Amino acid sequence: MNCAREAVESKTNSMASNGRAERSPAASQGGVSPGRGSTVPVTFTVLRHPVERIVSALSEQRQKLAEFSEMSYEAVYREPLRHLMLRNHMVKMFALTPTTMIDGALTEVDFTRAHLETALGALATVDHVGFQDDFESFCDSLAQRYRW
Repeated sequence: MNCAREAVESKTNSMASNGRAERSPAASQGGVSPGRGSTVPVTFTVLRHPVERIVSALSEQRQKLAEFSEMSYEAVYREPLRHLMLRNHMVKMFALTPTTMIDGALTEVDFTRAHLETALGALATVDHVGFQDDFESFCDSLAQRYRW
């Protein structure tokens, strides 16, 4: 495993266990020092196709929670708490701030076009954007760029 992959996984795991947004869009992006004596932080995020993300999350809920094990994906998705957690998740993570994300991923949002535009603006501030289906290449590019 290269240093970039370790940094990405470490930051991702740390954010997952932390469970709260510290700054917009901290819940969705990581930051690390580029190394080699530099103190300028580097921000990155790894995105996943929204349908794949939802199917994966629903599968996990069906496996871990007995009350969902026999339910269809659609029924689990319609369950109010799951729907709240999954609906427009990445827009929520990138558009809200610590003061507006009062309940983490469970924060209720009446999504508007402005939320999407804010999320896209926040995403544009991220130094490096990768995709989960190409995670290895993303880590390799970070390792090459920052000599990790």
